[in-house]
Amino acid sequence: MEEFKPLITFIMCCRIKENPDSQLLKFLESFKTKLEDTERPKVELLVKFDTDDDVANKTIYNRNYEGNKHHQPNLLLNYSNKFRHFVYARGEGRYSLHNDYMFLFSQRNPHSKFISFVTDDCFFMRGGFFNELARIKDKDWAIVGDMTPRNIDRWANGNWKRDQNWKNEVTTFPTVSTNLLEILQNMGWQVNIDNWFSLLHVILVNKYNLNLWITISKYFNRSRQSAEYRPKTYNPLDITNLKDCTNPYYFKLVEQQAKNIYLNYMEHNLVTMCDTVKKNFK
Repeated sequence: MEEFKPLITFIMCCRIKENPDSQLLKFLESFKTKLEDTERPKVELLVKFDTDDDVANKTIYNRNYEGNKHHQPNLLLNYSNKFRHFVYARGEGRYSLHNDYMFLFSQRNPHSKFISFVTDDCFFMRGGFFNELARIKDKDWAIVGDMTPRNIDRWANGNWKRDQNWKNEVTTFPTVSTNLLEILQNMGWQVNIDNWFSLLHVILVNKYNLNLWITISKYFNRSRQSAEYRPKTYNPLDITNLKDCTNPYYFKLVEQQAKNIYLNYMEHNLVTMCDTVKKNFK
């Protein structure tokens, strides 16, 4: 049997119970109807459920099934045998998503080149983006999305601390090289992955003249959220479209991450250049 080597791993934290915005079935159906036949076999999906989410439990495992209770059908496997799920404690809910993402990342197939962060209220809009990912020349050094901060020189000289408008110019579902996440070693200390990557991009360009952003047209969208949905936060590191970061130490942490990326990138290029020279002199 040919070894499974996914191009991309999607990681999702899903809670259906008491969550009117959850649209897991819509996501799964869009996977089946929007992606091309050649794309679906290249996808890995890892989903985290909460132990107290009995609604998700009934959804994933059809409780009307009358066969062997130890071999009940798994809804995810109806779509792909490369979809896996994990069930453990809810933790702090939304505020601990970055920890859940890190766990899911550690469970990925080691062959996947990209990680995409998705939510259970999103869906695929189109196929064809796999070809766009495959054409990226250096897949180990890429942040991919449909939107990147504009007029990026406005944040020169460390102005990203005072002017935090980069948090409003984000790709909601970023796709990132697994190599970059291995260098970063975490998921940004706070719940909003999208504005963390926007900040990283702003720092990399302004401080190191390193632009790793690849822009492709949007292939994900979100279902409309409930009108009453207004996420609250207690973590001073959290950044939302309504709230700036109030802990200046966060910027030092992300600046160090940007430095780590830059140093690893320079080392990678130096090794590549040396290998090329050796090859030419053989």
